[in-house]
Amino acid sequence: MSKIGNSFISWWILLLSVALFSVSSCSVVKNIPEGRRLLLHNKVAINKADVNKVIKTAERDRLKEDLSAIIQPKPNKRFLGIIPFRLWFYIASNKGKDNKFNRWIKSKVGEPPVLFDSLIASKTEVLMENYLWNYGYFENDVSYTTKNNKRQRISITYKIDPGRVWTLGKISFPTGTTTSEGIVRLRVKNTVLKTGDRFDVTNLKAERSRIEADLRNNGFFSFNKEYVTFDLDTNREAHTVNINVKVNQPMDNSEHKPYRMNRVIVFTDYEPGSQFVPAKYDTTSLQEFRFVQQKTLFKNKVLRDAIFFREGELFTQDNYDKSMTRLNELGVFKFASIELHRSKRDTNLLNAFVYLTPSKKQTLSAGGNLNHNFDGLTGIGGNVSYKNRNLTKGADQLSIDASVNLQLNFSKNRSKMLSNDRLNTIDFTLDATYYLNRFLVPFKTKIYSNTNPKTKINARYNYEIRRDFPSNYPLYNAHNIGVTYGYEWSARKLVRHYYNPTFLNFYFIHKEDSFINYLKLRPALSRSYNEQIIWGSNYSFVLSNKAGKYDLWSTLLKGSIEAAGNILELGFMAANKGYSPNQTFNILNRPFSQYMRFEFDFRNYFRLNRHSQFAMRHYIGLGLPYGNSKQLPYTKQFFVGGLNSLRGFQIREIGPGSYRDSTIDLDNPSSNQATLFIDQTGDIKFEMNIELRFDIYKWLKGAAFMDAGNVWLMQNDPTRALGNFDFKRFINEFGVDFGAGLRLDFNYFVIRLDYGVPIRDPRIQKDNKWTIRKGQFNLAIGYPF
Repeated sequence: MSKIGNSFISWWILLLSVALFSVSSCSVVKNIPEGRRLLLHNKVAINKADVNKVIKTAERDRLKEDLSAIIQPKPNKRFLGIIPFRLWFYIASNKGKDNKFNRWIKSKVGEPPVLFDSLIASKTEVLMENYLWNYGYFENDVSYTTKNNKRQRISITYKIDPGRVWTLGKISFPTGTTTSEGIVRLRVKNTVLKTGDRFDVTNLKAERSRIEADLRNNGFFSFNKEYVTFDLDTNREAHTVNINVKVNQPMDNSEHKPYRMNRVIVFTDYEPGSQFVPAKYDTTSLQEFRFVQQKTLFKNKVLRDAIFFREGELFTQDNYDKSMTRLNELGVFKFASIELHRSKRDTNLLNAFVYLTPSKKQTLSAGGNLNHNFDGLTGIGGNVSYKNRNLTKGADQLSIDASVNLQLNFSKNRSKMLSNDRLNTIDFTLDATYYLNRFLVPFKTKIYSNTNPKTKINARYNYEIRRDFPSNYPLYNAHNIGVTYGYEWSARKLVRHYYNPTFLNFYFIHKEDSFINYLKLRPALSRSYNEQIIWGSNYSFVLSNKAGKYDLWSTLLKGSIEAAGNILELGFMAANKGYSPNQTFNILNRPFSQYMRFEFDFRNYFRLNRHSQFAMRHYIGLGLPYGNSKQLPYTKQFFVGGLNSLRGFQIREIGPGSYRDSTIDLDNPSSNQATLFIDQTGDIKFEMNIELRFDIYKWLKGAAFMDAGNVWLMQNDPTRALGNFDFKRFINEFGVDFGAGLRLDFNYFVIRLDYGVPIRDPRIQKDNKWTIRKGQFNLAIGYPF
């Protein structure tokens, strides 16, 4: 009876929806003027014969996408591409009373009917023809046809016959005797225009910009790309275009001339819109620089090093751009601008006026969080952050962050003996970071300020108290202390380097007897809670090649190498004449860690069209313990699963290899008492992710994804059978999941909800490891990669 009732209700909902749609459609028709038609669809159809002979599939798709964007007007917007809610609101508000609310609905929510206009369609034809001509289709043909639908609706199809694409023939450059023309000839090898390439207006624009940059970087301050023109000579038989590049001189028949730099005047506390009163300002000098200020906010040398103009040197656009970039990278200015003016005493000299508006020096902020899970744990936390952007007047920044997070146990299953003690976890962190906008080294360095060099000094302390769940019995309390000293710089625009010559970590833990007994039964987990001392250094880099508007591919590459314990071992070897390779050395009665660790993270992004892209990630991690260590420190071990990894699995759920904890029930994970300590890690990690990202509606995005990967041990571990890496079986030990997700993408902020389902579990002890298990949701901030 229930099934019949549900079916009956579903049919009525469907019929009601159809009726509502039909009534609304009739209402729309009644509001269309007689003799006019509502625009229903725009379509672009490219001649298939030309596609097969001349145009590749990718080129056809790009043409279709770009030509579709040209079409005006666009049909009324439809929710999920089906229902024209905004049009309905507009019509409803028109029928209602003329009041403030209906006027607001009409103008802000509603959308007037978009009607077909043959004049606009003809103009669209011309725009499409011009677009095709600009991309080398000189013999194109564009026309449109219409199809009248029922209820005064119309659809338009624009038929495109691109014709054959034309290519570049002979490229000629200026032969004149002016200095500017001579510089252009010297740099012909850098030209964007190549014989045999397709004709493309985008490349002509790029060539103009290249010539402008070449001349402005050789002192020609007044030169701009409008002086660069092209004479085109077409050859119809060969379908080629010969191009003559011309550099025109100023209208007064004078020649373009180079400029040199003169004075640099810096206003360090400039307020836009305020009137300059000389009596209120002091002026100080440092070589050719003059600093005008009401009070001294910054050291003059810091600002001089951030501005790359020097008296007597040729003006270059690069120095202008580097100065603007560097001033903004200091992080202490709300606004920064540079104006260049010809000197009154010598018109071949330029004075630079630098206007700087400081940001607020100190800020204090606070925040909080609250969460609850279905097991009965409630999390509450808060944080306080202090930031000083100009601690020593050298644009050096100090930030101090303190946070406290608590987990409270409201489970009904707690023991009565501890029923009044609801505190399950306390986590306190204090973090201080000091950034200097230079390299702090005891020797001279050739790292220049245009590479954005920084010295980073960081100190961090974390204290954690943990109780069992749900019993709330004490487990342990731990102290984690870390100090890092390092440098950052950019060798090129695309690459950022990070080098920490030294870092030091201490991990101390006090374990309760009950927890010690629990760990004795789980040796692998026990090693994760050993006390550790790590002293080492590391280097990493990030290379990013962001795609332009018409680029299909973009890449991001991250790499790192880390070494620890070597200096300590050398010290002990030097001090201990009876050194033995198997000897273990201690500091504070604790062995220090010794290892090498490597990471490689390669990401590709392939744009399918304006509204979708493929994103791919390949990750390899390798850790090599040696000397004083038999295994990697817990914090340096690799794992998979969780928000940004294998999203169908919990964090650290699978691995190493095919190892399976005998206490885990794979068919009913939620029943496992040991899931609190799911903590599988390894020395080797392989991971691959692929994701199709697409637009749904404005800021609402969608994704379909698949993740694969696992971790392995370098050596056999009797307590974790089949956990070691073996070439013969490692491919068969990949965990795999697939899923889908929604993203609220506000450009500056992304909220992500993914649902992943495991389809291959390496813990299944049989040849066929394919399965479909209950999935899990992942709520996170930002994209996974």
